[in-house]
Amino acid sequence: MFSRLSVTDFGQEVLDGELDFSQYNPIHRWWGGTELTNERLWRWDAESRTLIAP
Repeated sequence: MFSRLSVTDFGQEVLDGELDFSQYNPIHRWWGGTELTNERLWRWDAESRTLIAP
């Protein structure tokens, strides 16, 4: 038995780069002794294919 998946309007806007997922879903947790927050998120630049530091 298979389920049909679909992307919500919000998800499509995130995929299209129109919305920033992290603005709607705050991150604040500890992982392996490292504090993860939205202010410390690295970003992927598709054009230059590199990571951008926070």
